[in-house]
Amino acid sequence: MISIILPSIRSDNLKWALGNLRMNQIHTDYEVICPIDFQMEAPCSKVKILLEPERKGVIDAINVGLKQAQGDYIYITNDQSNLSPDGLNQLVKFSKSKGDVALTGPKDVENFQFKYYDRWFVAYPFIHRTVLNSIGGHFDPIYRAFYADPDLSLRAHVRNIPVEDCTLAVNKRYHSGLMNYDGHQDSCNKYFAQDKSTFINRWKHLGEYKDC
Repeated sequence: MISIILPSIRSDNLKWALGNLRMNQIHTDYEVICPIDFQMEAPCSKVKILLEPERKGVIDAINVGLKQAQGDYIYITNDQSNLSPDGLNQLVKFSKSKGDVALTGPKDVENFQFKYYDRWFVAYPFIHRTVLNSIGGHFDPIYRAFYADPDLSLRAHVRNIPVEDCTLAVNKRYHSGLMNYDGHQDSCNKYFAQDKSTFINRWKHLGEYKDC
């Protein structure tokens, strides 16, 4: 089974993201775990709503979802992004082709703006539970909203776990354009700067940081 962790702070974004998942032809059992801070009923039995009004940012919300996950595979996404129509199936196939010992994910594209080391990084990780557990079982809560997925990738890399992209899982347009930052731009800028500084200081021994 795949456990999809999908945090959200806006109902319109979440409805869009859940609609995209329904369009995705998933050939295996799955669950969608949504840590949110607004009232919403689960639209179907596949979706589990976790009301977390006191959570401390998106990374905390993801970790809340991970504690509830029952799947053999974990896919971490957000409410602004979509896969190709067969993306999750391709991710399962790709992971199995690696013996379920790699950190994988859909390849990042230009519509998704993120600063990161240009090596050893997958956006929106897809990972077998045993691999995730071997690198701590969660995103590092030292991050509030940004840089936790490249941090996870580098934690895998230093443990000699392969980190690879699955290009067949990518849609032509990866990002929905539905921004979560309404009324939160200042705090987002603040946490971006803090998380970036934490990330660079932690991993600067691996080489020069590059803004892409």
